[in-house]
Amino acid sequence: MLNKKIPFTILLSVIAIAYSCKKDKTEEVPISTLSYEIDGVPVNLSSQTDLTFNFAGAIQTVGEETPTSILNLNSPALDITVRDHGTVIQPGTYSGKTYYSSGFTKEVSFDYIHSNDTLYQSSFINPITSVTITKISRNGVFGTFSGEVLKPSSMDTLHITNGSFAIYNYQ
Repeated sequence: MLNKKIPFTILLSVIAIAYSCKKDKTEEVPISTLSYEIDGVPVNLSSQTDLTFNFAGAIQTVGEETPTSILNLNSPALDITVRDHGTVIQPGTYSGKTYYSSGFTKEVSFDYIHSNDTLYQSSFINPITSVTITKISRNGVFGTFSGEVLKPSSMDTLHITNGSFAIYNYQ
């Protein structure tokens, strides 16, 4: 009878040691990133609070037959909006402004706050903007972007190049 208790005691000891050595498997929270160059000057941001996105999916507005899909990427200095009347935004490239025969539009717009608090925006009529979404879900949005923003009062132009984003949903 003593021989049967020894293996059982050893087994319990091994299990107890294994569980006491178990590491805490808390899930690491990813950090959102946004990087680009503004007239050749690199800007690199990473945050769990200052970089956000809102994806409205398809919103049916009262009185409109066609749903609108809107994606907003927000940061302290640069906001990017992708808007499409008629389809749900999904991975792919969106650029400039396209006018549909129905009167609706598909467009990409940028708003940029320069270091001296001057607002620059993409052209309303013919924006030179491009956003490529590589992945979008309720957990995050990932992709690249480039374009131009104008100072409305003088039409001074800033060039945004080599843009990339990985923005996670922390809610």
